[in-house]
Amino acid sequence: MAHPASGGAPEPLNVAAEDAIFPAIASKADRLAYVHAHSDPNIWRVAGPAWKGRRPAPLKLIASSRYDSGARFAPDGNRIAFASDRSGSTEI
Repeated sequence: MAHPASGGAPEPLNVAAEDAIFPAIASKADRLAYVHAHSDPNIWRVAGPAWKGRRPAPLKLIASSRYDSGARFAPDGNRIAFASDRSGSTEI
């Protein structure tokens, strides 16, 4: 559930995993990124609270055969930074 910062009733999020961890929300609240902890350790995106009821299915945003985590949106919401162990060590 997402609780609007301005108050109001919580809104459900369309996250298709009970093991969703490391959430990051874009500054305009139109996107939320998260990691599937166990089943698929990639970074996924869903619609954020600003979508007001429109809930498209989750989309794999960053995919690799390694472990990706800790996603954070840039202040403008157009880019994302994340940690990955693709090189053998965890790096951003």
